[in-house]
Amino acid sequence: AALAPLAVTLPAHCLAARYSSYLAPLLDSNFSTGTPTNRQWFYQLCNEFGQQTCEPYATDCATGEAGLPPSVFALFSHDDDLQRGLRLCEQLFGIRATPPALWTGKQRGWTNVAHGGRGIRASNVVFINGRRDPYSSVSLLPEQLSAAQTRLGVRSVAIANGSHCVGMEATSARDDPDVTAAKRAVREALAEWLGRPSLVS
Repeated sequence: AALAPLAVTLPAHCLAARYSSYLAPLLDSNFSTGTPTNRQWFYQLCNEFGQQTCEPYATDCATGEAGLPPSVFALFSHDDDLQRGLRLCEQLFGIRATPPALWTGKQRGWTNVAHGGRGIRASNVVFINGRRDPYSSVSLLPEQLSAAQTRLGVRSVAIANGSHCVGMEATSARDDPDVTAAKRAVREALAEWLGRPSLVS
């Protein structure tokens, strides 16, 4: 009974379980036929974030990390996490020197070291999170914003019953009130930054 709501949200088709089937659409750089948002995400992952999963038992990237606790993604991890991530980066984009490789092999935490973690110094950024999304635990939630970040235009919106990527699609009449409010907050931020009040109406 607890799984019943999933039947409404999951796709009706099966998901690819073979690596080659997973890779093929990512290799397609055509915006109409490929998987453009996934491909763009992996480019950022390979070229900027260095966020391949790395758990305490991953022999290729966590060795020597004393006291490294499992993350929320431990169930999906393998003992060769870093190499799997690096191989995908090379196959998709020919990128060999990704951020994890440049971070002495101890991958987890590279993004925080390079970009400041929750203390990120940026301006005009909106973080959108679903509270039910495991990734929200490594994002910047509204209650974690500092006064300095707020002055720089950093904003954060948390959707109470939201899951991963909720609030990132076009506005729909089917949106829950929380999602509608989150999308409005994004439009308000853009309107302010661009000096275009009409974006909110």
